Amino acid sequence: MNRISWSIKYSTMVAIGVAVLLIEACKKDTNPCEIPREGETYLLSDSAKNYINHYSDANRIIFKNMLGADVAFEVATKDTIASYQVPLPCEVDTFQNQTVIGTSQFLWVSLSNSAVLAAPIFINLVEYPILQNRDAYETLVVSLGELFSNSFGSGDELFYYISGNNPQVNYLDSLTVGGKTFYAVYEMDNSGIAPKLEIKYTKNQGIIYIKDTQNSVEYFYDRKE
Repeated sequence: MNRISWSIKYSTMVAIGVAVLLIEACKKDTNPCEIPREGETYLLSDSAKNYINHYSDANRIIFKNMLGADVAFEVATKDTIASYQVPLPCEVDTFQNQTVIGTSQFLWVSLSNSAVLAAPIFINLVEYPILQNRDAYETLVVSLGELFSNSFGSGDELFYYISGNNPQVNYLDSLTVGGKTFYAVYEMDNSGIAPKLEIKYTKNQGIIYIKDTQNSVEYFYDRKE
């Protein structure tokens, strides 16, 4: 090997060595708590899905209005995986937070009839990830318009039920509406922001009652098609 080629090879080796040392030095200077880590993947349980099973084979949900006429709502469904990003105590230093990124299953059913409601009613099932001092939990949210959308505003959250204890939900053994008796009925205790629609819900039939308080209109569940 001549002196020139050896000089070139030696210079290349030195450059590589310096680059490796710089990378290692940068790694040592990097705070591991500033590097996002992978979080859990949450899938909804069968017990949570039972709250929307009534809609799984439905094309339309038929309500009756106060005059006894049919009011049909078209049914659409979506099952997707949504990403989440939350701050949690860093595993290396619990006095610092670390960004945790993961995914969570998100199911929704929409009931739409533009002739009677300006926006569809969405029945959402979502699992919120674990946070500091709070376990992950599954929740059912009924909303006017799409949950988490830019247009979602005050009064659009109509009803929510968290798995386990939920002090803002009233439970009724039975309720008669529109001439029909329903059992195990959930309704919101609307002591806070008044929702745009009043909703009553059962696990077996889903939404059984809709009241548009602004227009003094009521709809009573009749059947699915």
